Amino acid sequence: MTELKASQKGDGEPRPAVRQVHRTKRIYVSNVAEIGALVRLARQRLNMSQTDAAVCCGVGRRFFVELENGKPTVQLDKVLAVLDALGLTLAVGGPGAAFTAEQLANASLKNDQKEGHTWSAEFVAGLEAPYEESQRHARGRTPGSIALKYRRMSAVRDESGDLRWETPIKVNPETLKHRQADKKAK
Repeated sequence: MTELKASQKGDGEPRPAVRQVHRTKRIYVSNVAEIGALVRLARQRLNMSQTDAAVCCGVGRRFFVELENGKPTVQLDKVLAVLDALGLTLAVGGPGAAFTAEQLANASLKNDQKEGHTWSAEFVAGLEAPYEESQRHARGRTPGSIALKYRRMSAVRDESGDLRWETPIKVNPETLKHRQADKKAK
């Protein structure tokens, strides 16, 4: 939405109307077609062809075209690479995303390439958990029995960069011996 506002000079003479442009801070998307349209807008704003944008984003032209056209089976890791290269981010929100800093720090990242992972999160006080604690482990296995195998050192920082939570380093000596033996075998 654009609004025109007339302003006054100090001497009482009116200045020409100034156009005030309102821009979005966040856009909520619900499907790949909407993400593709936003990628197209960002590319066009940069005055780039699809081929040039694909090269700059580190993906193939075919993938880039399919993303802009809203193909529902695009690879998420490549979508994230394109968004990052175009200066866009993807966030998870909603009532189901009311996590505590401790929950995020203890989240299991199975294929984490980095030894230390840092979540970037915005925290608000007073949000209720989206589930009951009694329903938390309804699958019947010991809580965290499988997930502990993949846990890495992680930290949670808020928007200002302040550390909110950091997982303690817990290394099982037996697991460490197996990892070192596997590395030597490779």
